[in-house]
Amino acid sequence: LWEISLNTLRGCMHETYEDTPYYEQMQYELDSRLQALFTYSVSGDDRLARKTIRDFHSSLLPGGMLQSRYPSVSRQVIPGFALFWLMMVYDHYSHFGDPALVKRYRPGMDAVLGWFEDRRDESGLVGQIPEGYWSFVDWTMEWKDNAGAPQAGRSGPMTVYSLMYADALVKAAELNEWTGRKDTGAEYRVRAETIREAVRLHCWSGERKLFRDGPSVEAYSQHAQLWAVLSGTVEGAEARELMERMLDRNAAAMAKVSSAMSYYLFRTLAKTGLYEKTFELWDTWREQVDLHLTAWVEDPVSERSDCHAWGALPLYEFPAEILGVKPLKPGFAAIEISPVVGPLRWAKGSASTPHGLVEVE
Repeated sequence: LWEISLNTLRGCMHETYEDTPYYEQMQYELDSRLQALFTYSVSGDDRLARKTIRDFHSSLLPGGMLQSRYPSVSRQVIPGFALFWLMMVYDHYSHFGDPALVKRYRPGMDAVLGWFEDRRDESGLVGQIPEGYWSFVDWTMEWKDNAGAPQAGRSGPMTVYSLMYADALVKAAELNEWTGRKDTGAEYRVRAETIREAVRLHCWSGERKLFRDGPSVEAYSQHAQLWAVLSGTVEGAEARELMERMLDRNAAAMAKVSSAMSYYLFRTLAKTGLYEKTFELWDTWREQVDLHLTAWVEDPVSERSDCHAWGALPLYEFPAEILGVKPLKPGFAAIEISPVVGPLRWAKGSASTPHGLVEVE
């Protein structure tokens, strides 16, 4: 899995990160955030990531939204992808601790967050996305006929966009506080809590004990549940119980995450103390090995591209979780080493940091 992941990442890196080296050859925010993280894990090199962050910032539209792919002749906007750009800035801060980079992009973060704030409706949720923009979330079989977006988005708010916005607000708050804008950080934390309250009020099903995909629909997805945890909308024992219900094989059908969102599923399980359950999820990758693939497919729905680096998840999970090497302070000023070996008999390897390799055995 490691070698195939390395091969896939290399195939999707040229003068930009690319979604696929054969079809579009485009740099997208969702893909690029993951590709940058994977690059940090295997090399400790941030040069292409810094360029990518700048590229997307250069795509800023007058209304405060970023284009979802850039550089590009044909303009495309997927609003949720702009939040992944902000998360790219946060990831760089975590791994490299560069205050100059964070300060440079604070105005862009303010603009993106302002765009989402302006679209909150009377319920307090992020309202329906404007016509002409694409509400893509994930290539999951249940949303195949709706171009990768929850059906709820056709008529109103999508729970997952409100939760992603809340998570981005918390990350932006930390970035602003770290670089001296404490009042802005406090404002963003208040905004995040009002969003979380709105989701709990309008999107929670007391009967199912799950979050609906929208306030007025009886449709459910893993995506809404995991972003509820990542955004802090549910915490502690309640978050762990929510994840256990989500993964219950006997639970009613809900849209499942594909390769693009697997990273966020793994983060949620790590956050709720359920990371050992991830060892049951690698069969999705092993099935591709059985097909004699040498790079990971785009998704299990269309299998259009068989070199798509958002699936190179082992490059992050093996060093950061199995070996347990993570930044405890920005820039790895302090290093956490907390291995999770699960059912494995042993694990050993090295993880890249800006200060060099950390060896764990």
